Amino acid sequence: MAALKISGVAPGEVALGRAQDIARGPQSDLQLRPVRRRHQESVFDRLSAPAGRESKHKTQARGERCRNDRIAGGIDAPAVLGSAATDLNAGIGAFGGRALRAGDVLERAARPHAPVRTRAWSLDPKPWFDLHPDAPIRLVRGSHADLLTAASQAALTGTAFRIHPDSNRVGLRLDGAALSLEAPCETISEAVERGTVQLPPAGRPIVLMAEHPTTGGYPRIGQVAAVDLPRLAQRRPGDEVRFRAIDLGEAQSRYLARERALARLVEWIALRLADD
Repeated sequence: MAALKISGVAPGEVALGRAQDIARGPQSDLQLRPVRRRHQESVFDRLSAPAGRESKHKTQARGERCRNDRIAGGIDAPAVLGSAATDLNAGIGAFGGRALRAGDVLERAARPHAPVRTRAWSLDPKPWFDLHPDAPIRLVRGSHADLLTAASQAALTGTAFRIHPDSNRVGLRLDGAALSLEAPCETISEAVERGTVQLPPAGRPIVLMAEHPTTGGYPRIGQVAAVDLPRLAQRRPGDEVRFRAIDLGEAQSRYLARERALARLVEWIALRLADD
């Protein structure tokens, strides 16, 4: 499966050279522009784009990232370590590991694929996405949370932060109240995970995200609940982030409830596809 990931602003227009099967991902506002009319698609639609039609992405109304989830046959890109994905930090992937630019041409791979079947139904995205960006992000206390001063512990969940422009898929830098420790702390590097909240010496928290390193030496003052990581990943630079403290038990319960809901969704989709 090949996907085009789009972050922040619209990339412009993509001309399609051959008929393609595109499965729409979340949060995008995609238009297929035929010669004499426009047809706006909704999220999670599957559509067939004949040769010569352009895929036009408008600036996203909400969220930071969207995808065109699948292009039939895939995109012809070199595989590195078994993947054709682009890693901007490592500089590997198509086009020398950089983001797409105006004038780039993506060749469709000649892999076999099932015939395109468009359907008159699609998924309702509302239950699955953060339609209330001001809702707090749930946070479990980290192993070094007790090292914060009392004022900093209160500020962590009692004040608002904003995502700094110098944020990316490695980590989100948070502007706001400067947090401090009771005393300087020299910690050894330990394993970190997506959602780990670290505190550098300057006192501005960093939330590690999808491309985080495997270890980190800054104090770990919190862990974002796994169920809220997709919501946090869709926050844009300048967006407000508030944390709400929960315990590990609640974090696990909410995660398991989401997994059960997704499993039911997969079953419903399978039943609906079987009826088509």
